[in-house]
Amino acid sequence: MRKGRKIGLMLVVFLVWNGGVALGGFQIGTRYLDDRPFDPDTDVLDINESLYLTMWTDEWVGGTMGQYMWALVCDWSLASITGGEAGPDAESRVVFYGSASDLWSVPEHEDGQSGLIGVPDETLDPGLYLDKLVYTPISAGDVEVRFLEVSSNSGAIIDVPDSIVIHQIPEPVTIGLFGLGGLLLVQRKQNKRGLKRKESNDGKR
Repeated sequence: MRKGRKIGLMLVVFLVWNGGVALGGFQIGTRYLDDRPFDPDTDVLDINESLYLTMWTDEWVGGTMGQYMWALVCDWSLASITGGEAGPDAESRVVFYGSASDLWSVPEHEDGQSGLIGVPDETLDPGLYLDKLVYTPISAGDVEVRFLEVSSNSGAIIDVPDSIVIHQIPEPVTIGLFGLGGLLLVQRKQNKRGLKRKESNDGKR
């Protein structure tokens, strides 16, 4: 291998390692505001209820020392993500910035919360780092929630360590009203048809 190519390869390896995914082991957690469990793989969410979103890891998360920017986002026309606090294992490592729409790399149809996680000693212990980010449904649909690692230098999305899909439906009362409305519409059409038949029969006499 030529010397120039070898140096170039070493530089690429160094950049990848130095900018390595420090948040790659993080996962999104969900629960109701009253702390009941919510499993996005099996549960559906009524749009009149909200969730707490969390970010946690059950493994050592490696990277380099520094501040790692994060964003938790979803389609803002279907739901909102607000609030949040540092989890019990975060110590002073978590900072909240606010709206993720200020990050240029986040798509225009997405918004949520953003901030920093500090990695002072090249690793993060297993634990809960972000807690009580409030997820509030706006309308029915399947909503993808994405946890992003964002470059603190360029603002570009480096990685998507985790994402989930929340299936949210109208509250049962609304569904019942839709069903009742449909039945009334069918009955109205049937009444109109019956009236037309009667008028037709009367005209034949």
